[in-house]
Amino acid sequence: LRFLPYEEWRATVTPEEGAATWEHIARSPNASIDKARRLINYQPRYSSLEAIYESVQWLIDNKRITI
Repeated sequence: LRFLPYEEWRATVTPEEGAATWEHIARSPNASIDKARRLINYQPRYSSLEAIYESVQWLIDNKRITI
């Protein structure tokens, strides 16, 4: 499992999969934590990619998925 910028990833899938994924990305809400960092010095425990890695690792360790 590794990160790819969208354009690189899109080259690896069908046009339909690429379009469906773009629609998901374009419509998915996200929020910034910049205000919390600025006002209360909030520091997240994990980056987005670290959180995904830990989640997938848990799934592997608990035999929910196999690789």
